[in-house]
Amino acid sequence: MRLFQAIDGAYYPVSAIKRIGRSKEVSFSSGRKGSIHVVTLVDDATCEIDRYQFESLQEAPLHVFPALPGTALLHYDSDSQEAWPSTVIAWALTGDGGVHAVTPEGLNDGDVSQQIDIQLHDGSVVRQHDQSWKSMADWLAHRAEEAAKMTADPAA
Repeated sequence: MRLFQAIDGAYYPVSAIKRIGRSKEVSFSSGRKGSIHVVTLVDDATCEIDRYQFESLQEAPLHVFPALPGTALLHYDSDSQEAWPSTVIAWALTGDGGVHAVTPEGLNDGDVSQQIDIQLHDGSVVRQHDQSWKSMADWLAHRAEEAAKMTADPAA
């Protein structure tokens, strides 16, 4: 069971959340200003959470559904020009609207500093918010071109 902590230190199960209200600015007893959210629980009791707890709840998977067989995250080493897949076993939808791959290693956090390339069940490859290739061979050729450009002009 996943728990969250209210400002008063009490712990509640995430499954007991009925609704989370909009943030409101407050001054804490320490004099520090910040924002809180009022959480209404299924029994209509309320508690307050801080911004950290709110963001943690928003980033947590709400629904998980299976990926089609053959779906994989692709990793590429530009030095060796080798690629390897991480099998995607499921997709997780989060409260903040994110969709994340779930692999045997766990939830992919969608690190925005990395390009995420996904091989789909039909063999095509897609890059988040960017482009797609008809096959793994096309994707590998593109990655090799990218690596060659970076070698020729590292400032690019």
